[in-house]
Amino acid sequence: MSENAAAPRRVPTAAVVVLVAAVVGVAGLVAGAALTNGGDPVSRPAETSAEAGFARDMQAHHAQAVQMSTMVRDATDDPEVRSLALDIMLTQQQQAGQMYGWLEQWDLPQP
Repeated sequence: MSENAAAPRRVPTAAVVVLVAAVVGVAGLVAGAALTNGGDPVSRPAETSAEAGFARDMQAHHAQAVQMSTMVRDATDDPEVRSLALDIMLTQQQQAGQMYGWLEQWDLPQP
């Protein structure tokens, strides 16, 4: 490589591990919240309920994960890291959409 050629930017492995850990943690929280209902009929949460607040806050959190993953994807040439970033982007966006749907079903305002 010549002195003038720019070396490809590499994303530190620690950043990828932290990003993946955050995504897995959030997925666990969402799954745990969904499973604690025990099959009983679900009542519509109030606008100021913990459920509504969770859905709104997590929409913002997932949007941040999409943004971070986009930055990682754009900053590396490593195909495995790019693939992981894309996977995170897509799953986080889907989950944010699911929380949007919950608020719609509950007739509650979005964030």
